[in-house]
Amino acid sequence: MDETKPVVLTSQQMQDEYRPALDSIIEEWLDSVFTSRSRSNRTITEYRKRMESFRQVLQDEGLDLDSPEQERIANLAKQWASSRSELSRYKDQPIAQSTFDLRLATISSFYIFIQEKQKQDGHPEYPNPITRIKRPRIQAYASAEPLDAEFVAEALANIDRSTREGKRSYAILVLGLRTGRRARELINLRAKHIVFMKSKMRVSFERVKGGKKMKDTLDEDVAAVMLDYLNSVYPGLKGFTGDAPVWVSFSRRNYMQPMTIHTLYDICEDVLQTTKIHALRHTFAYESEQEGATASDLQHRLGHASIAQVGTYLKAMRSDENPIGEKLTKKFKITRYQSK
Repeated sequence: MDETKPVVLTSQQMQDEYRPALDSIIEEWLDSVFTSRSRSNRTITEYRKRMESFRQVLQDEGLDLDSPEQERIANLAKQWASSRSELSRYKDQPIAQSTFDLRLATISSFYIFIQEKQKQDGHPEYPNPITRIKRPRIQAYASAEPLDAEFVAEALANIDRSTREGKRSYAILVLGLRTGRRARELINLRAKHIVFMKSKMRVSFERVKGGKKMKDTLDEDVAAVMLDYLNSVYPGLKGFTGDAPVWVSFSRRNYMQPMTIHTLYDICEDVLQTTKIHALRHTFAYESEQEGATASDLQHRLGHASIAQVGTYLKAMRSDENPIGEKLTKKFKITRYQSK
């Protein structure tokens, strides 16, 4: 009597057997990203747009996200991530490394999600073709690319400041662009670090890298932007004292608690299409130089002066005034009122 031999499926056959509708998988992935990482609706919209764009590229070649031609998918992904739309005003300019990385990271996160899903369901792991793409080795500071001033001005203008979230996004990005401070230095601001000066405002950064303390006096427009946001969170500035956070969370879980740096990542990604918060610092430095700041000015403002240079920068260190500041305010078209 012949014994029935067990059916042994190849990995590919098992993958073919387990192929739920990609549309539903994509929706699950987007929902997972939204709930697990507290993403905003705008961020999810950007994720969806990137996925739809990349999927269209695949489908034009007779492929889809779950096609077995991993090498072809990887090559198309690399081409897609490094290209611009024909309708883009910057179509003749190369894609920034941060944009390239962000696009690939979005697609890769989908594959990571489906891998985890298959693992939980006992199915063989589906490969991530994005891992086949070799990234160029980045030299130190090679990624220090400033954002285009015109793009920044337009992106800031598009923020909806009728909401507290919008006021917060506008204010923290403006402060970063205006002062060149690092992400942690921005996030750690508390009420005790803010001094109101008639129409201006002085901001102290006590946790600057290297143990330094920095101060910046904000011009009238930037001060008004900050005050508009703070009043939306602390009406009449009631309760805005001591260790009360400048930047607060609006999520139900952490409502009115200090905002996390991850939320700042999201804001940068939503508004400026980059997760690299240092881009604000690079833009500040580049545009300051364009407006006439000297190397010594910048070393002081960025907090990079060494002990040997203290004498050179002493005068600047004693002052919280930044003579370039108001020029940057005009360049980025920062205004206390949102145009209608």
